[in-house]
Amino acid sequence: MQREISQRSLRKVEVGVDAADRRGLAGRTQGSGFVAMGLDGDTLLLPQQDIESIESSLGLEPVGDDAPLAGYLLFADARWPVVCVGGDLEPLSPVPPNRRICLLLRTEDRGFGVLCDSIRLLDARAPRTQGLPACMAVHASPLGGLAVHDGKVVGVTSAGVLGVFLEQWRARGG
Repeated sequence: MQREISQRSLRKVEVGVDAADRRGLAGRTQGSGFVAMGLDGDTLLLPQQDIESIESSLGLEPVGDDAPLAGYLLFADARWPVVCVGGDLEPLSPVPPNRRICLLLRTEDRGFGVLCDSIRLLDARAPRTQGLPACMAVHASPLGGLAVHDGKVVGVTSAGVLGVFLEQWRARGG
């Protein structure tokens, strides 16, 4: 029997991600492993503990031009909503042909997938994260912090922060 991961994960409107949420992200991810997710040549780091699974996008059931929702992926007897975003974290539609990897992310109350170009599991010497500087701490930012990875400053987020950002984008009507 299939269960469907609730569409509330993409439709539920929540209060924005505030500074306390971002500070919590920087502290929570400190010392945990990260996954480097490649999106259009940009890199975004996510805590490994937020990753439920890494799957191929070949089984994606497309839904048309309903950005940010690209479709659904069957995993563990459930249909997971899957989004496609660019390097700027703005939703993309249609799905670019190079998006072959799907990271299935889980928070306490939702699960969703993100299509990406590449992923890399980072070793135990994970980058040290820092909170966002005040000039970057925008109310609805999907970033919770910054880190240096491969000689570049990259954004750090979490499944929870990214999920709220995508819900807010969809609630605004794109």
